[in-house]
Amino acid sequence: MLLRTVFFNGVINNIASAVLISGIFSLIDNYLLKDSLVSLILDKVHIKEQIDETGLESMMPGIADINYKYYIKEAQNNIDIVHIYGRTWTSTNIEEVTDRLLNSDCCVRVVLVHPDSLFVPALEEHFGYEKGELKNLINEVSCSWKKKYNKKLQQGKKATKSTFKLYYHKGQPTNAMYRIDDRIIVVQTKTTKEKTTRMPSMIFKDTGKEKCFYNIYLKEINQLIKEADPIELNSI
Repeated sequence: MLLRTVFFNGVINNIASAVLISGIFSLIDNYLLKDSLVSLILDKVHIKEQIDETGLESMMPGIADINYKYYIKEAQNNIDIVHIYGRTWTSTNIEEVTDRLLNSDCCVRVVLVHPDSLFVPALEEHFGYEKGELKNLINEVSCSWKKKYNKKLQQGKKATKSTFKLYYHKGQPTNAMYRIDDRIIVVQTKTTKEKTTRMPSMIFKDTGKEKCFYNIYLKEINQLIKEADPIELNSI
């Protein structure tokens, strides 16, 4: 009888110890889980705050993922186009921009690298172009814009209040930027010679906040235009 009592007491003590240890581990596990969840929530809140402040609306792995036509068709006030020469972009989207010139009051500004820029020879080597080829491409794109703007001039009294201005800049060619009303699309340029459409791109919306990237890039565009040469279309 005594042996049985001792046995049961030992079993009960072991069970109690196991329950106690299990409870302690459960409390620790719950604490760590709650701590991880709190950290995750705080991280997400911080990321959301950054997105709200910077105005980041979308990120894409390549230029083929950007639906420029969607944004251009909705434009009512401003379209700024900044790239080295952008022949492919221009041939793909020029009709939509022309429609805004003819049927809205949009102010359209196109900024290309100056054909006489000191960067042109280096860019030709980078792209694998023949000497003078990039200069010809810039002139070709400029002529395309001139032809489209002539359509507006032919409207006469029916013309809208839209405007078109072409600029050449001699600054350092960096990112391509496209401002369409309250959004700016920024396309990262490659430092290597590899030809690819996989260039990270971002779309920022104007939030009106101090850290808004839209305003940072718009300021850069305006400063670039201030430093650039306005081009008389009739001289092309």
